[in-house]
Amino acid sequence: MTRTDLKKCLAATADGAFAIDAKKRIILWNAAARRIFGRTSGEVLGRCCHEVVAGYDVFCNPFCKRDCTIASMVRRGEMPEHFTIKTKTRTGRDLWLSVSIVVPPIRPVRSGPVIVHLFRPTQWSDRLDVTAREIGTHLSRRIGGGRPANPAPPPSPLSRREHQVLGLMADGVESKAIAQRLGISYPTVRVHTRSILLKLKCHSRLEAVSEARKRGFV
Repeated sequence: MTRTDLKKCLAATADGAFAIDAKKRIILWNAAARRIFGRTSGEVLGRCCHEVVAGYDVFCNPFCKRDCTIASMVRRGEMPEHFTIKTKTRTGRDLWLSVSIVVPPIRPVRSGPVIVHLFRPTQWSDRLDVTAREIGTHLSRRIGGGRPANPAPPPSPLSRREHQVLGLMADGVESKAIAQRLGISYPTVRVHTRSILLKLKCHSRLEAVSEARKRGFV
């Protein structure tokens, strides 16, 4: 695959997408990214992605920075799990993005991999729990003649790897030990932990484990 091929692929997706080179400079920016961020390709091409996206985690700590965890993982041959960040549009409006990483087989490789970010706007999962209860109550009344049954719990928002990390957290395993057991790096464990806290709307590991047990995730 060449960069021209990749550009055509990203132009054909409804999701926002941009690609960065080995120096973390944006080299591709599709129409959906322009629509979501309100920034044209002319405003972002050639700039470092952490300057353009400037994402934050649930604690309002910078997620996007010069020493990018995602890029470091890719260089080590690790594939980052899906994650969620908070950023802003060109006009300053808060924007939550659900992000997935793809590393296409670009040729020639030259100095390093091209990393593609695929993303779409997302919201907190508050409404998901409410909607699941409403649907369960509605169906039980339709089927059971007005007698509401216990609705099924909503599906877990966590990825497979995040469930593994959470399970070890519930067993009291520290982050460095989690990294060793799962065969991943310590910064990767921190990325997964931030994602777990964000998705469960918690502010500490202990709170996240407690919330996960309430929901039946561990």
